Amino acid sequence: KNSNGSVLTLVATDTHRLALKEYFIDDIDIKSDINVIIPGDTLEKLMRILAVMNVDGAIDITIKENQIIFDITNTKFISRLIKGNFPAYEHVIPKDHKSKIKIDRSEFLSSIERSLLLMKKDNRTIKLTTDEQFLSEQKEDLLFLTANTEVGSIHEEINIVREGEPIQIAFNASYITEILNTINAEKINIEVSGPLSPGIIKPITDNGDLGKYIVLILPVRSV
Repeated sequence: KNSNGSVLTLVATDTHRLALKEYFIDDIDIKSDINVIIPGDTLEKLMRILAVMNVDGAIDITIKENQIIFDITNTKFISRLIKGNFPAYEHVIPKDHKSKIKIDRSEFLSSIERSLLLMKKDNRTIKLTTDEQFLSEQKEDLLFLTANTEVGSIHEEINIVREGEPIQIAFNASYITEILNTINAEKINIEVSGPLSPGIIKPITDNGDLGKYIVLILPVRSV
């Protein structure tokens, strides 16, 4: 989708998560906005091709009525497009939030990975809460990561900076791990509006030229 002749927006969802990434592009030849749906397996194959060919530069993309063509040096990769309309993701992404925490991505990821070592595949829920004695904004705080497993309880503490209300929400630990592994930034923001509202994860970067990247993840009901 291109709204001003220079922004390419990529959106993907599996109903539990939604990722949105914007790229700023210079060389583009279109007469109107374009909206297409590309099969997921096409993109997986494209990533493998780029890795094998060790491509580290720009590629040309041509979109036709029912095809998309990726021109990679001397190779053309052609795929069909999916007919239909993509879900109205703009209405799913929250416009505001009640709580936001700034957290170190690596430290958060390490805590979750340690927790996963004790979890079974059918129960990988982690609960995230903040210390409610600190209610003022912009104050150093702690995030408590807890989980119950058949072999015992898990408790991790991570330093954060919190704005807004205290947080109490649960997520699928595997989903969070996969999301964090796609982010290169050292710090991330997590925005929530309640235990049953979607969480938004955003990398914190000083390079605005990279375009924005956000991931929405649905919470898990926790007792």
